[in-house]
This record gives sequence, C-alpha cells and structure tokens, in this order.
Amino acid sequence: MKRTTAVVFFFFSLMVMTGFANICLVGTARAAAPAVASVPGGEDEGMVDTAWFKKMIADIPANVAIVDVRSPAEFAGGHVKGAINLQAEIIFNEGGCQKMISQLPRDKFVIFHCLGGSKSGGVYFELKESCEYSGIDKMFYLGAEISFNDGKVSIEE
Repeated sequence: MKRTTAVVFFFFSLMVMTGFANICLVGTARAAAPAVASVPGGEDEGMVDTAWFKKMIADIPANVAIVDVRSPAEFAGGHVKGAINLQAEIIFNEGGCQKMISQLPRDKFVIFHCLGGSKSGGVYFELKESCEYSGIDKMFYLGAEISFNDGKVSIEE
C-alpha cells in the first residue's frame, strides 16, 4: 500500500512540476477575458450599457463581477454563468449596508442585475445614497429585462 501511495505522489508531483496538473484539475474551465479599462454607462445614472452587457456575459472580463440580486431560488432556476448571488433584501435589513458591502468584490467593476432592473437599481442607489459607499464609481446595474430558459440568457432592452 505504501508503494502505491508513493508512486501516485511521484506522478502527481511530476504533473505539478510540468504544469500538466493544472490542465487535468481545471478540466473545461477557461480563463477570464482580459480586464477592461472601464464599463460603458447606459442612459441613466448608474446603469450599464445593455448592448455591451449582452456581449460581455459571453466572456466576462477578469475585473468584472456580475451580482445577481434575486432570491437564491430564482438564482438556482437560472443565472449568468459566473455570477454571484447576493439577495437584494440583505441591504434593506438592519446592518445591511455593511453586510452587503463586506460581500462585494473590492478589486472589480460590479454589475448588479435582477429580472427587470428594479431590484438591481434599488441596490445601486441604496449603496450610493444610504450607505454612502465609496466604491460606487465602480458599480453599475442592468436596467433591462433578463430571462433564463434552458440554460440560455435572453436580454431585452
């Protein structure tokens, strides 16, 4: 038994040293798209450009985080690949500003979305006005209708 463990360890070590382990362990995962210098704004304050968002979700840049503010059940029913789920209601409860802010990526542009823009816009404006969040200049929300069917994302402006 010890010999088998030693042989497995030897081959795995060899795979790590050659970089082959990364290929095997990662499998079909792909690297994020290159970082973007800025996120194009939409027609209203804090809104992301919908056409840009549509293109971007196919290959999310390394420095962009998509935050789905719908309920965990809605998120489980379909979501943008790579999105994180932070329910909008978090921010509206006692201590919500700090609770929400503590879960947001600090080193990325953040784009909030829901099904139609009302919850995501509400989170954006709550962070800006009530929480007075200093990172709001890197925050945006999608003000368009988004739906999820059979693993596909549809966005209507």
